[in-house]
Amino acid sequence: MELILKTNLERILGEFQSFRFVIACSGGVDSMVLCELASQLLTKNQLVIAHFNHLTRGDESQADLELVKSFAQEKGILFISDRRQGDKVGEADLRKERNAFLEGVRESYQCDFILLAHHLQDQLETFLMRLLRGTGLDGLSVMQPKNGRWIRPFLNLSKETLLEEAKERNISFRHDSSNFEPGYFRNQVRLNLLPEMEKLAQVYGGREKWLQRLPLLFDELLWAKKELLSQTEEWLGEVLVETEYWVRIPKSSFEAHSHFQKARALRWILARCRVEPISQQEMKQALTRIEKGVKRFSVTGVDIFYSCGYLYFSHQRSADLRPKLKFTFTENEARCSQLGLVLKPQNKWKGVELRTYQPGDRFEGKKLKEYFLKNRIPRPERDLIPLIAKEKSSEVIWILSKKSDCVLIENLNFPFSFLKKEEV
Repeated sequence: MELILKTNLERILGEFQSFRFVIACSGGVDSMVLCELASQLLTKNQLVIAHFNHLTRGDESQADLELVKSFAQEKGILFISDRRQGDKVGEADLRKERNAFLEGVRESYQCDFILLAHHLQDQLETFLMRLLRGTGLDGLSVMQPKNGRWIRPFLNLSKETLLEEAKERNISFRHDSSNFEPGYFRNQVRLNLLPEMEKLAQVYGGREKWLQRLPLLFDELLWAKKELLSQTEEWLGEVLVETEYWVRIPKSSFEAHSHFQKARALRWILARCRVEPISQQEMKQALTRIEKGVKRFSVTGVDIFYSCGYLYFSHQRSADLRPKLKFTFTENEARCSQLGLVLKPQNKWKGVELRTYQPGDRFEGKKLKEYFLKNRIPRPERDLIPLIAKEKSSEVIWILSKKSDCVLIENLNFPFSFLKKEEV
């Protein structure tokens, strides 16, 4: 098994011997085998064993922690643990909190990657869960051996293989009783659906042959996803603009493609916003709203705006959480590092301030909001536009979108849609 782990890590990472790893260890057979094998392949200084206590099984959860801690001490490997902080115990909530803990450990102890012990049956369960939910190809391609800093070297190994390894090496591990509670959707798939599928697999050579064929299926799905992703990125790269505040694309460019291509693009954009894969039904509803020109709606935590011919995608935020821009302002120069902005006055500024839009601002005798509408300045960009106003006043005397002889734009890196290159 050490050779299998070594081969899989080399396939995923190439030369891995110089890297440092966090091993996510629950105390179950999968992660305990991973800890044992990793401790044989790498030095103790290259490893950190991390355990997250979900606090869902009372004394059992504490016993899990003690087992993992004891193993780490016996091997001389650094052990870090934490526990659930909130009251939410749903699968998605626990996963989110656990992943945040693991990423924090990786950063704190300057590790390169996080090792996870998901195996073939985990992969199959995830596939079936997403299939039942009605997800698209992105969801069906399930877990990848490498997803950023997250490494899963056991995805081609069955649960039985890991159990046999634990037996041969006399590796202690814990049994999670919650795996048999019917309240969790994954458990329902594992306890009710999988046994029936294994029975049906007898028609095509039996359970073992069926499991042996699955890695090829998942590899093909992953390959297809990457090929389509490459095509999507190619056309999006020509029209899409991404900032720390939003992702923007001309609606006309989006609508010029087929339904399938638009769905792929929307999934890609939502992934950039760090959103879990959405269902086919959610996708259909979102694309319908975009087609109808709905001004604003939300999809799983992402606000989608349609304004002045553009689609904007950004994380949901409350009205009082407008972008916070920091300006430095002197008589001779004004700067904003977030926008890459440098302004030079033709005459020294006195009694004025550089800031962004505030409700009630007026410009050229009218409400600034009316100016935005007349000049088709998209709503998601308005809170980012620098302007010069009289101190402690709502009277605006200069705004970025308005040419002026009194202000020279020496530099601007931010991709405002309403500015042409020759205007900067």
